[in-house]
Amino acid sequence: MTTDTDGKTIRKAFLMLLFVAAPLAEILSGNVPVLKFIHPPAFVFLTLVYGLPVLLIRELAVAKNLNILGIILLGLGYGLLNEGVIAKTLTQLSGQPVGPFAGYGQLGAFEGGWALFIVFWHALHSVLYPVLVTHWTFPAAAKQRWFSKRGLVVALVPFAALYALHFVMKNRPPVPAAFAGYILAQGLFAFLAVRFCRRKAEPAAADKKPSLKPVLLGTATVFFYIGNYALAAKRPFPFPVFALLVFGLIAFAVWRIARAGWRPMPEILLFGLGDDLAFGALAGIGAVATHNLPVQHGIDAVIFVIIFTGLIRAVRRAPAGRGTATAPPQGETA
Repeated sequence: MTTDTDGKTIRKAFLMLLFVAAPLAEILSGNVPVLKFIHPPAFVFLTLVYGLPVLLIRELAVAKNLNILGIILLGLGYGLLNEGVIAKTLTQLSGQPVGPFAGYGQLGAFEGGWALFIVFWHALHSVLYPVLVTHWTFPAAAKQRWFSKRGLVVALVPFAALYALHFVMKNRPPVPAAFAGYILAQGLFAFLAVRFCRRKAEPAAADKKPSLKPVLLGTATVFFYIGNYALAAKRPFPFPVFALLVFGLIAFAVWRIARAGWRPMPEILLFGLGDDLAFGALAGIGAVATHNLPVQHGIDAVIFVIIFTGLIRAVRRAPAGRGTATAPPQGETA
């Protein structure tokens, strides 16, 4: 970790992002209840699988001055690492979590329909949203590099070791051809991010309290997720039509957000908090309805709703970051 005049703040931000990424994906989604998550082996493994790659993505984004789209592209690469390389659900032919997506858009052993949904989900929930909420919490550290050269080398060793899990986890056989495809796709995403997604000067945030519109639009993404599952289950369209529909909706949303001039803080962060709030509530309701540890998942969902509601109020009070009273200077964003 770098030494800095505000080194204590950087260390706090570093640790927050390291430890917050996994809960915002695994517990929020209802995949892992909190009591199982805090079991030491699970906690260490999930923190390494989520926190370390997200820290490295954030470091690259700061070093190369990447914008939000650049972070999302790197997040897509992370989605391939998580679900393709490590969990290997992208080549899982049936069962949970693939569910209704099984066989829809399948190419060889690769589950195209499931990949289309879960890889994009990870780019937002596992990467972008944790980075933004950490930057809002520690605005003084948001534009700083957090790794020293030595620390970066040390971090890259366990990060590289994560890829070996594709070949050592015996419960799901490795798929060498898919593994090679994941590596190539990750390289392509990184190239596109660094080449085309440099951040430009953006207008300063207004002093007035931000609108609730981004929050409401964020909560509306729950219908996008439900629609994906419903269409995959019913399959009224051939998969290419389904894929074009999904890509079209995402492209339209990106275009509208860009045209509206949304900034990372506060608008996109508020959108992400609304998305997290709605998805966490949906996961809790789903767990209760299917009798999947309903008490644990229900309590987890209530806690997340309380946390995100509080964060939404806090971001609207301090749109430039926690502890700030005014917008950042012209051209500076988190």
